[in-house]
Amino acid sequence: MNAIGAYGYALVGVLYFLFTVLLLTAWRGRRVGIYLIAASLVSVVWSGTLALHASGSAVSPMILFVVEVFRFGAWIAFIGRLLIEVGASPAIRNGANAIWLTVLIAGPAYAIAAKEVGIRSELGLALIWGGLLTALTSLVLIEQLYRNASQGARWSPSTWSLTPFNSTLTP
Repeated sequence: MNAIGAYGYALVGVLYFLFTVLLLTAWRGRRVGIYLIAASLVSVVWSGTLALHASGSAVSPMILFVVEVFRFGAWIAFIGRLLIEVGASPAIRNGANAIWLTVLIAGPAYAIAAKEVGIRSELGLALIWGGLLTALTSLVLIEQLYRNASQGARWSPSTWSLTPFNSTLTP
């Protein structure tokens, strides 16, 4: 039982929940806003699950894996939507979504196959490699967002008209 970890993840969950409520109350129906709301809501579930795990509750490693990958996927989908808003190629977004979905399918498939063959399942190893792959994907998406944003929007976020509720990134 790791009380500090449990309290930390619980606090993160509460803060993400408050952020989600704030987004919902101010949302004006724009598409990019729903992606941010979804990513924030998935982060609430993620932090709650990890708080339970850190408190000593028996949470299946498979559930931890799926929740972790869904959190990455939700944020990748949000950044991918921002890329569409700035005029980047949809192929970048589709490739990023394919990567996190592949990780989501491959990790449990690997664990199930290893168990059937009698090999000790290393779901933690799959999570490490899957986490690394999705983190690198996120970095590439952020780089593409920076590259495709207008020159003024790169250095002066206060000039952006982008909010979770307004979907343009031009100054």
